[in-house]
Amino acid sequence: MDLLPPEILDLIVSHACRDNGYTGRSLSLVSRSIRNLSQPTKLQSISIIGYDQLHSFALLLENTPASLRRVRFLFISAHVRNTAVDPRVLDSEYQRKDDAYKAYERVLRGIRTIVF
Repeated sequence: MDLLPPEILDLIVSHACRDNGYTGRSLSLVSRSIRNLSQPTKLQSISIIGYDQLHSFALLLENTPASLRRVRFLFISAHVRNTAVDPRVLDSEYQRKDDAYKAYERVLRGIRTIVF
């Protein structure tokens, strides 16, 4: 990797971080140099399912420097994944809707760049 130009490495990391956020988190664990290299693109593609992930992501953004808040693709679902299997789960999700709206606002305030 030391032989590749930084521009090529940036492209590789940028393309790798286009899933739901899993690859960006995984790259952060590989080594310090990969973590530093992937930091600017780690948050470019995010999938948030349910209130708990929304709240956690809002906290993450608040603790991330503004220069690293580059979200290009953002998917947010208000419902946890198991609502199709057990619709009763929706009741607890709807009870937290006010908290969810506040978390949405925190996420939107925390995002530095949105590309359409």
